[in-house]
Amino acid sequence: MSSLKKETVELFASQLKTFAEILRDRFPQEPLFKRAVTATIAMKTLCPQKCIKLFIAHSYKYRDDVMNKNEKDLLEHDYTEGLLDLAKDASEFITADESIELINTLKKHWFEFDEDEKENMWKHMQVLMILADRYLQEKSKKKIGLFR
Repeated sequence: MSSLKKETVELFASQLKTFAEILRDRFPQEPLFKRAVTATIAMKTLCPQKCIKLFIAHSYKYRDDVMNKNEKDLLEHDYTEGLLDLAKDASEFITADESIELINTLKKHWFEFDEDEKENMWKHMQVLMILADRYLQEKSKKKIGLFR
């Protein structure tokens, strides 16, 4: 793995952990957010590249909605099918039921955020998307380089 790609993977895993920690701290009564932090730390420690690969496989398709802060579509979307697939890929860290419950819990609490908190959440999600962009660009450059 190139140094830029490795740096991107590490930044991504750290950003994902920070995002989970913010949710845990904001909603301390939600055990799922606590487990999300634990799962993120485990993935970051054991296989950080899996964090970004799972994100790209299951969340990157919502990039435009995140970058445009399309709250309505993101909140109305049913993520069940995609979350079941995600949980299969990450089963050692989080179950399918936990994945579905986690996203539904976040959607439920979204309206409890004030405008500054929402803006902060958007920024965290946008940074994850930008790091995924960077990872994919680096991956693409490596493939192109093979054909030169």
